Amino acid sequence: MPFFHRWTLTTILVEMNRLTPDMHSLLNEDIVKELNKRNIYTVLDLIRAIKADRRVVEKISNLHLREIVDLNKCLLKNFGPCPKNAFEKYQTIIHQSAILQTGIVCMDKLIDGGLFTGYIYEMCGLPSTGKTFFCLSLAKHVLTTTKDQVYYIDTKHDFSAIAFRRMLTDHKDQAAEILSRLLVARVHTRTEFLNTLLSIRKQLRENQTCKLLIIDSLPALYFLSSNHSENNSFLNYTGNVLNYLVNECNIVVLATNLVTLWNDGDFKNVDTMKERISCGGYWSNIPNVRLKLKKIDDTCVVNLTKALKVMPFICECQMRFTPQGFV
Repeated sequence: MPFFHRWTLTTILVEMNRLTPDMHSLLNEDIVKELNKRNIYTVLDLIRAIKADRRVVEKISNLHLREIVDLNKCLLKNFGPCPKNAFEKYQTIIHQSAILQTGIVCMDKLIDGGLFTGYIYEMCGLPSTGKTFFCLSLAKHVLTTTKDQVYYIDTKHDFSAIAFRRMLTDHKDQAAEILSRLLVARVHTRTEFLNTLLSIRKQLRENQTCKLLIIDSLPALYFLSSNHSENNSFLNYTGNVLNYLVNECNIVVLATNLVTLWNDGDFKNVDTMKERISCGGYWSNIPNVRLKLKKIDDTCVVNLTKALKVMPFICECQMRFTPQGFV
C-alpha cells in the first residue's frame, strides 16, 4: 500500500480521484497500470510526478512532452480545487444538515438530541459489549423513520440479514423495502475498504439519499498489519476521506472501535489492568464524539468520553437490550 500524505480539505477532492482510462483520451489501461507500478495511483500523484520530473513520466507512459503538458492542464482543470461562494455554501449546509435520532431516549438526551450530520462518532468498548447491536439498532431506527438509505461497511463479516430482519417484527409489512435501503459492503482488505469509501463518495455526489454511514469495525482492518508507518498511513487516508464525507456530503459517520485491557506486569492484581482504545493515538483525534459501552447483565451503560461541544453535567446513560434493539 502506498504512503498517503496528509492533505487539507481543499486538496482532498484531487487526491480521492484515482487514475482511470476514461479521465483523458491519452490515458489507457496499460499506461494506468504502469503508473500504478511506480506508486502513481491518483490524479494528485500524477500531477506531482509531472511537476517533479516530466521526463520520468514520459518514459513510463511513452507520451511526448507536449502530450504530457496537455494531460497535466486537463487534470488540473477537471479535478483541481475551485473557489466557492461562501453564502451559497452556507445555504447548502443549512439545507442538507440534519439531526438523526437514535430511537433511544436516554442516548438522544446524552448527545444533545441525536447524531449531527457533519460529525464523526466513535462507539468503543470491550469485546461483546453491544457495539454491533447498537449499530443495527441505529440503522433500524433510521430506515424505519426516514426514506433514506444507510451504508453499512462490515469488516468483521458477521452481519446477518436474517438477524436484522428479526429486529423488524414491528415492521413486517415493510421489511423487504427497509432491507433494500440497507446497503451492506463486506470488505476483507484495506484496499477494498478504501475503494468502498470512494465509491460511497461518488454515489453521494450523484444522489444525496443517505445520511448515515456505519463502519463496523475499524480495528479489524487496523490489525491487519503490525507496521506502525503503514497503520498511520492507512488511518491518515481514512480520516481524511471520512472528514470529506461528513463535511462535503453532510452525513453522519459512526465507527466502532475496540477497547483492550493491558497489565504493566502485576498479574496478581486485577485492579492494575488499564484500558486502551485501539487504533492508537493518531486515530483518537479524528472522531468528534466518542461513546464508550459497558455491558452489565441485560443492560448497557454508555459513557460520553469526548464531545465537540461542552461536556454535559451528566455523561452517562443506560440502555436495555430487547429483541427489537436497544431502548
